[in-house]
Amino acid sequence: MVFLPWLSQHWFDAVQAMGIVGSLLLATAAFHKEGQSRRLANLLAINTQHRETWSLLYHEPRLSRILSSSEDMANQPLSWEEEVFVTFLVLNLVTAFHAFREGLLSKPEGLEEDVKQLFDRPLMLQVWDRLKPLQDRDFVEYFERCLKGAGKADD
Repeated sequence: MVFLPWLSQHWFDAVQAMGIVGSLLLATAAFHKEGQSRRLANLLAINTQHRETWSLLYHEPRLSRILSSSEDMANQPLSWEEEVFVTFLVLNLVTAFHAFREGLLSKPEGLEEDVKQLFDRPLMLQVWDRLKPLQDRDFVEYFERCLKGAGKADD
């Protein structure tokens, strides 16, 4: 029982130490919760961008031509509106890609296949070919792996 005489002399120090440890545990829990909240806020922001971009398609039905898989579409020039729409889609992906890489957002399963299915269309690829030189190398490599369907692309 060597501990009891020490505690009787140093009880205040022991209480302070427990208070510091308790404060650190609370701060750690708060930091964890704040990270979860930030990731959720980021997810909501990405979803809002996504919804706003796709709502353009509903308000402007002529944009639906870019979703065609027909090779005949590739011979018809893109309208400015079509190019802007696809550019918005790419910008949304760029934003999400960097959020995934920084741990600010959890990457959904099947994203690579979704990118491949969406952008594996002649008009989408035309716009991507124009935008590719303007993107950073890491995103271009990720996007190209998605298009090739090379399994799960690392991010």
